Parts: sequence; C-alpha cells; structure tokens
Amino acid sequence: MKRAGALTLLLVAACAGAPRPTEPPSGLAEPPLRPLVAPRDEAAAEDFEDLAPPGLPDGLVATLRVQNPLRTWGDVMMSLGSTRLGAVLTTVGQLGPEYLAELALGPALANVVDLEKPIDVAILGTTLDELVFSLSVAERDVPRIHDRFILRRERGMMRVAGVRAVRSASERLPVACALDLATPGGGAHLVCSSKEKALVAAPYLTQVVAGEPVDADVRLEFPFPREALALAAKQNGVRPGTPRGEGGSDVGGMVSSLFEGFAADVAGASIDLRRAGQDIEVGLGLRFSGRQSPLALALVTAAGTELSPPPSFFRLPRDVGVAFHSQGASSEALTLLREWVPRLLFTGSDERDEMSEEGLVGRLGTLLLSGGPFVLGAGVDRPAVEQALTTYGQQKPSQRSGEAARRALAGWALVGIEHPPESWVAQLQKAIQLGREGGGVGQNPAKPAKGVGRREPSVVVVGRPVVALPAGTVHIEVRTTPLTKAGPATRTSHVYAVPDGQRLWLGAGEDSATVIRRLKAVLTSERDGASLGGEPGLETLRGPGATMGGVLSLGGVTGLLASGDSPEELEKAMQSIAALRGLPARGETLIPWTVTSEVHPGGAARWGLRLRLSPGALGDMIARLTQ
Repeated sequence: MKRAGALTLLLVAACAGAPRPTEPPSGLAEPPLRPLVAPRDEAAAEDFEDLAPPGLPDGLVATLRVQNPLRTWGDVMMSLGSTRLGAVLTTVGQLGPEYLAELALGPALANVVDLEKPIDVAILGTTLDELVFSLSVAERDVPRIHDRFILRRERGMMRVAGVRAVRSASERLPVACALDLATPGGGAHLVCSSKEKALVAAPYLTQVVAGEPVDADVRLEFPFPREALALAAKQNGVRPGTPRGEGGSDVGGMVSSLFEGFAADVAGASIDLRRAGQDIEVGLGLRFSGRQSPLALALVTAAGTELSPPPSFFRLPRDVGVAFHSQGASSEALTLLREWVPRLLFTGSDERDEMSEEGLVGRLGTLLLSGGPFVLGAGVDRPAVEQALTTYGQQKPSQRSGEAARRALAGWALVGIEHPPESWVAQLQKAIQLGREGGGVGQNPAKPAKGVGRREPSVVVVGRPVVALPAGTVHIEVRTTPLTKAGPATRTSHVYAVPDGQRLWLGAGEDSATVIRRLKAVLTSERDGASLGGEPGLETLRGPGATMGGVLSLGGVTGLLASGDSPEELEKAMQSIAALRGLPARGETLIPWTVTSEVHPGGAARWGLRLRLSPGALGDMIARLTQ
C-alpha cells in the first residue's frame, strides 16, 4: 500500500503544472494513429509471436500522459508559489519528482529513468492502487541495462527479476516491473505497478500509448468502446435517439434515454492542461463515432469555422456571470430535439394533445430551437445582492427582507437572436394566445400538484408601450400564484422582446427596471466601458474559428447558482457570497472559453472546450478551495 501511495505521489508531482506550448492550441487535435509494432532486433524477434498492436487492457478506465515531469514541476512551483498553497508546495517541492521516483521504484530503477521524457499511466478499475506507470529509460543506460538488472522474457517483454550485485536491502525492487527495449518511438520503457497482475497493461502502454502524439502538457484520456455502450443500452431496452416508453408517463426514463443515446454516440473523452504564457489552459474534448442522438446533433454543429462572433456578443454587460455566443446548429439538426420538448414536458398529462407540436410548446420549441447565431448573458447585480443579504442577516429574519434578498438573487438574462424580429415576435404572440386558449401554461388547473411551493403560471401581454425601449417592443408578464393558501406570495417576471434592426433582443427578470436598464445598454455601442467590448484580454474571442465562445467568472457563477427560495437557501447564499469578499480578486476576473467542433464526411465528429485561467482567476479558485 505504501508503494502504491508513492507511485500516486509521483503521479501528483508530475501533473502539478504545465510548460509553455511551442504552438497555439487547436482544442481539437487529430485522433492519434494507432502505431504498428516496430521491428525488433534479431536477438529478440524470436520471442514475439504476435506483432499486432495490443488491444485495450481489461478494466482500463483511462490513460494519463505527463509530457515533461521535471519541467512541469518547476512551472507549478513558480506559478502557484504565491497562492495559499504556497506553503504546502514549498514543503513538497523539496522532495521533487526525483525523490518520489526513488521512493516508488527504489534507487536502482530510479537511476535509469529519464524524468524529462513523458510518463504514461494506465488507470485500471476504480481504485488508485490499480495504476501502471510507463517511464522512459535514459538513453545512456540502455546499453548497460542487462548488466544492472536480472531480466527474463515474459509475454514479449523483459521482466525485471532483480538487481545485480545488490549491496543493501534498499536496492531490492519494491514494485513489479518490466522493460520494453524496442518501442515504436524508439528507446526503451520501464513499466511498473504495485500489483504484478496489472502489468498485463504494459504492452498497450509501450506499443500504443507511447506512440500517440500529444500536444498538451498533461492529458487524461477516457476510451469509451462503442460496443460496451451499445450493449449497456440494449440491456436497458434503449434505442438511441428514441424516447423510452413511447406514450408513457416516465419522464425520468425519457431523460435517461436521451442521455443514453448521447453516450452511445461518444467514442472517447479527454481532459488536458497546458501552459500559455502566464495563463493555464484547460481543455475538454469529446470524440463521436456518429451523431444519431438529438443531443449530439445539437451540440456538435457543422457551422463554418470562418465565421466570427456576432457583434452583439460584445454589447453584453461586463458584469455578466455567464455569457456566450453561438453560431448555432442548423434547424434541421435541431429537429429531433424540438420533437422531444413536448414529450418531456407533457408526458402523462391531459394537456399533451392540446399543447404538443402544434400548440404552445411546439411553437415555443420552434422559436427557441430554430437554429442560427445567438448570444446569451445572465447575471445578478452583485452590490444589490450583497446589500440585500446583509440586511437580511443583520435583522431578525422577516418575510419582507427575505423576499428582497430572493428578488435580488433572481438576477436577469439577455438573449440576442440574429434573426429579423418581426416574424419572431408574431410567433411569440401566437404561442401565448394558444397558451391562453389551452388553459394556461404548464399546470393543468384541474389537477393541481400537491405541495405548498407549487405554482400556477399565467401569461399576460402588456398592451401599453415601453417608453424607455424602441417602438415595437413587446412586454410580457409571467405571473405565478400559489396553488395553496400556505404557498409563497405571487411573483411576477418580466420578459421584453425588443427589435434592433435585423436582430431581436429578449430580456427577462423579476426587476423590470434592471431588465430595461440592461436592454438599453446593449442597444448602444459595443465599445462602451461597461460592456464586454471594452474589456481587455478578450481578443481571442473576436476572431473566427470557434462555433461557441464566451466568458464566466467565479463570482458571477456563484451568484447565479445561489437561491433565496427558502430560509435555508438564503443562509447558504449568505455564506457563499461572503466567501467571495475574501478572495484576492473577489471572484470578478473573467475567464474566456471557446468551443470548436468538426463533423467529418463519414459521420464521426469532434467537440472541444478550452478555458483560459489567468493568474487572477487561478488564485481566486485556489483561495476558494482552501477557505
């Protein structure tokens, strides 16, 4: 167990940071070619009966590569030494990868490995003691390897049976190891594990993984064999892309079916880290064998990478919690997802026939899932939230102060749709009219749900013009009233549909004054100092190449996730918002991110997300985790 822990510490030391890249990241590297086994030297060739590339080992969960452990360790010490983890890093930093390698492998083996070359790790099962490490042998030591170790051939590799001329007990081998002296990329590899049976993964690491090109400093790869996913779906009676229990009443089963269909399309996933100047980039990648499920069709778009973000994105307020732009999937790609909306919302309900594809939900689905470019921004007024929560916390809790805090936490949202507004507004009004004729939106009044927190929504189109907004603006009020006398007070949310040339803006929130103020701001120049257009450091979001892109902040996301629907939720909100004030940058640093996707002619596809963490954002995240 101690040796397994030492191997794990070596892995942590190797993954602690990331070196500077030599070329800009693409976010979607080409799939690695599975290399053939390189010809062996004549003396060893007779021992290998099967030269085919090894397949996936049984129980393989993931593979990990650390490109340059020594340089990575130095980078993390330099980058994070000034954070709250500095004291811990300083203590551990005195050990370093060399010491941890000696602790894990013993001095004899540690002296022959090259820690400036990649370390590959196979993770088997679900416990950390099922790790198999592959390390490069230093070139200078390869010719002398037979003189230093007792070797015997097993399953195409050299098992390390012991150390020649052992002078002390400390030089005995503490772990099971094998040597591969002729790998596809050249050189030799030492493969070790605390469990001897796990060495069955050694050929896969040295003959397949070692030959794969990796452009990141640290990459964690999850292989998802399509056969295994298809078998699991078949056992559950799921046909990808088809709702479970057609006409049934199991909404949970339908949602599960939706995601199982998506999982059946996924062929693999990866997480990677790389150093980019003073920043750290984090990447998430998905590989798809096809796009049969509604979610895969919506997520992986075939939009041209030559398109730039809509200019409306840079008009969004600087204090957004989350903001993004999207080139949008095509209307055809969203067809299946539009069909799912009424099934999910009205499964088992008497309203399904009245309000399905041709009714309210169908029309709203056509509007919201019509495809094409759009932008979205959402957030809370943080000063107002802090003031409302302070008032609520300082006084004896009352319904009035609690309601004020809840309204402040409700926040606002803006959506800019790159589509002529006239037809969109007409469809919206028609959908609302159908909702009225159908007896309301959502709940069936004849069958009220139990529970004091349940509400019955109603929609009202306000006829009077909104003086502060352009002519043609439609003002909609969504009023929710409790279904029981003990329920909370009636609430009103405001939605504004505002024409802006060939674009439509939607604004929503409970505080109409806040929503109107935000809408007026996005109708002005994008270079306003209070908008994203005037924010430095977002240049990477302006160019073409991404199907989606946006920003988020730790403070903004915290505010959006906070809720004030109960005294318990308000207590949690006070704690999380108060914690932001103790962060070095108060959680206000914007984190840019981009999404790229590719659809190949054969049906395979790729999707990649990249976030860029500046020192300010990284410092806040570490400080929040250590509070």
